[in-house]
Amino acid sequence: MTRNQEINLDNYITPSRLVMIRLRDNCMFCNNPKGDSFIQYVFAQENMGYIHCDGCKKKAKKMVIFWTQNIAFGKANYLKNNEIKVKRSKEDIIDIDWLLDNPFTYINESGHELIHCCKKNMSMGKWCFVEDILRLNPPPTSSCE
Repeated sequence: MTRNQEINLDNYITPSRLVMIRLRDNCMFCNNPKGDSFIQYVFAQENMGYIHCDGCKKKAKKMVIFWTQNIAFGKANYLKNNEIKVKRSKEDIIDIDWLLDNPFTYINESGHELIHCCKKNMSMGKWCFVEDILRLNPPPTSSCE
């Protein structure tokens, strides 16, 4: 990656789980790292992020910013930091004041994408279908006047 090159999906590096890793001569951004290695987390609660050498510190920071702005929360990225509506029960009760609380989505055994949500100001959470979250919380429409 050159100094002025913008990060895009073509040169995006997927964060890794940073457990049981070598902390010397290890870098996700160059081929020949020397010396101590450092960590940039994208989600510390799950030990997910990037390991880099001292020379690739700026690249790692830029990749974290790119990941946060474009990749985190998957298709629901536009909902990060927003209160959302969540389907609470099989009776189709819709509840408000929820937040996305895990930037990683998961695919269940049936092939459905899930994301974890939590009730604002409470210690209640649940896994929700991303398709339900998107349907209940559509992106804002731009008005052309």
